[in-house]
Amino acid sequence: MPSITLTLTDTPAGGVSVATSFRPAISHPCSPAQSYALEILARTRQDLGLPELPYGPQPQTGFPHLYLAGPMSGLPDCNYPAFHMAAAKLRELGYRVTNPAENGLPRSAPWAQHMRADIKGLLDCDGLAVLPGHEHSAGARIEIELATKLGMTVGSIVLWVDLVKSGFHFKRPATPLEQAVA
Repeated sequence: MPSITLTLTDTPAGGVSVATSFRPAISHPCSPAQSYALEILARTRQDLGLPELPYGPQPQTGFPHLYLAGPMSGLPDCNYPAFHMAAAKLRELGYRVTNPAENGLPRSAPWAQHMRADIKGLLDCDGLAVLPGHEHSAGARIEIELATKLGMTVGSIVLWVDLVKSGFHFKRPATPLEQAVA
């Protein structure tokens, strides 16, 4: 049985330190970081009752599905206005967006309950769009670390906006019909 430990500790400077340790159940012919990501993904999907995914990158279709990560706790209005503005801008450009400010939970719900719901949403995304101040948020740092370990692209809101404005085209795999005609 794999063992995954996530430890959050307060630092003398008033921040939060995040440490993880992992002991895989089985060995994979890949790096420890890849093994860690694969075990986390498999275990989380199993815990959520989702079907197993084949190992390796999954094809994207059209625009990436982005998850928003940023600071909420301790900020006025839980920083929801910034999350809603970022989601609206990205959606306007064509991205599909999972906004944790829209996770359906009341703001008064415990932090751990929000993180569980948010990580479920993160697992369905292709990349992360981070809001300013994310480095000061324990939750955002956890989401960024998990997304990175799962091979997702992590970038600022400005990066994702600039990609579209610069004319970058996201490729989607050809459909079987398109392959037959080509």
